[in-house]
Amino acid sequence: MQQLLNQLNEGVLNFDYSPEKFKAILLMQALMPSYSFKNVMLINSQLSGATYVASFKRWKELNRNVVKGQKALRILAPRIKKEEDEITGEEDSKLVGFIGVPVFDISQTEGDPLPIDSVKLKLEGDSLEAMKIFTWTKRLAVLNGCIIRIGYADGANGYYAPGSHSIMIDSKLSPNHMAKTAVHELVHSRLHRYAVNKTTEEERESVAEGVAFIVCTYLGLDTSDYSFEYVRGWSSDDGKSLLKYGEIIQKTANKMIEDYEWVSKGDEEVETPMPSIPRKVRGVDIVEATAYRIPKAQRKECYYYYEVRASDDGFTPVSISKSIWANHMATIVTSTPFESDCEFELTDEEAELLSEAI
Repeated sequence: MQQLLNQLNEGVLNFDYSPEKFKAILLMQALMPSYSFKNVMLINSQLSGATYVASFKRWKELNRNVVKGQKALRILAPRIKKEEDEITGEEDSKLVGFIGVPVFDISQTEGDPLPIDSVKLKLEGDSLEAMKIFTWTKRLAVLNGCIIRIGYADGANGYYAPGSHSIMIDSKLSPNHMAKTAVHELVHSRLHRYAVNKTTEEERESVAEGVAFIVCTYLGLDTSDYSFEYVRGWSSDDGKSLLKYGEIIQKTANKMIEDYEWVSKGDEEVETPMPSIPRKVRGVDIVEATAYRIPKAQRKECYYYYEVRASDDGFTPVSISKSIWANHMATIVTSTPFESDCEFELTDEEAELLSEAI
């Protein structure tokens, strides 16, 4: 056990930093979000280039076998002892130390492909997956009392305003980039609302982008090229600062991934078409309503697509137009066009109808 702890300390102290090496570590973290940052570093010190590890039994469950002759890697697992409380008589669990547990990297196994294998989307582009990430991010922000708006971001890609507890995303970004930026700013809203005077700008930006990279990678959006240049630009040590904040990055990313998995379960409600009894706005049947923009490539010629603008509170639809960037709330699909090609204001009744549909 002491040998593992010594190996961990030496691995961190002697880590030969390069953007490529740390990118590999964060990619490993994205594949194994529940693993502590220390265990990820420990794995890396034993097998450089490791990406995904599991126990011998778990590989069997995934229809993969450990190649004969491969040596197990070791990670630290908590050693829990159950003790009876002398006063209450209730049984309690107590951490009494750590034990070494054998695991194997995917490169040490052979068999079926992993279920997690997926195509990674680049940051520039217009994908349905990015729209979903953006939708989930807006939902998580609202649950924390934070509103996400799309508009002019004062020359930045986006920013979080602690005073108003709100997020602005620049309307000129591609949908994929909007999704990444929204995750980055959501991290700020969670960690730095009351910590501006207690943390450095380097720490805040390194942590926010490190977490955004792990979360987006886990959800299938590749932000690596942008993320590492971003951190390098903010840090005074060419990106080595990420190592200092590795543990907080891991813990925050792990919690946020759990939240994204939970909030994504509501997707059925977002993507399910409207009820069979047509809902009408200005005499036009609404076929479908989504809380994200529908990419042009996925739009059908037999339907008409309109954007819904929200009020400043982010909750109430106020107008409909063919094209909206600031305060975008949703996209609606109709079977026939509206009479007006220009933006038009909604009545209270129409706003209530759309609020129920979105």
